[in-house]
Amino acid sequence: MYLRREKSGLFHVGFLRNTYANQFDYDYESLVFKVLGGVIELKFFFGEEKPEEAVQLYHAYINGFALHPFWAQGFHQSRWGYNSSQKLVDVR
Repeated sequence: MYLRREKSGLFHVGFLRNTYANQFDYDYESLVFKVLGGVIELKFFFGEEKPEEAVQLYHAYINGFALHPFWAQGFHQSRWGYNSSQKLVDVR
């Protein structure tokens, strides 16, 4: 997914979904997609002079996004890395 401002001042969002390997080459004049194969889904969402309009169209297409729970942020300890539950508790 990328957001770009065109020379006309309008914004658009490009979205490429593919399960195969991808490579993107970008400079100020062009954007090149290289895909090895698979089913290519390429969508463009055109907005006006505000980038929010193009991003809202993109989010409507992907059905928005879900925020991860607060407790899932940061450093984690795994129960599989310790021999007993007490060793895990001691690390906290």
